[in-house]
Amino acid sequence: MTLSIQKTDDTAFLKDVENGLDAYNVKATGKKQMPVRFVLRDAVGVKGGMKASYIGASFFVSWLHVDESVRKQGWGKKLMVAAEEEARRLGCGKMFVDTMTFQAPRFYEALGFKTCARIDGFYDGHDRVFFQKELKK
Repeated sequence: MTLSIQKTDDTAFLKDVENGLDAYNVKATGKKQMPVRFVLRDAVGVKGGMKASYIGASFFVSWLHVDESVRKQGWGKKLMVAAEEEARRLGCGKMFVDTMTFQAPRFYEALGFKTCARIDGFYDGHDRVFFQKELKK
């Protein structure tokens, strides 16, 4: 066996690692984390999107991005509303997301998310903030 540091964009090995982690989690919880993706496109190409997943009654937004050319037009909110609707449809009672203080904490607060954890000084003096939102059925 060898151990190496991977610093290239060749990430094929990540699928093996992810599959191993998924198998462990299923064995421990009886539930598999399922991916959910949202894509924002125009006639030219991708302008944003969201990577999320759910497991049991929890829905987690891993990342959300809206291209600078279409920001301030409500697309971020539309993505989050779509995610919340999908989370409810899937039977999730809670939704989670995290962000950096230089990114979008006020955006998530305006959508009804409440801070549930914070790591001060996580990245060059910026804090990482974790949010949750109870979903009413």
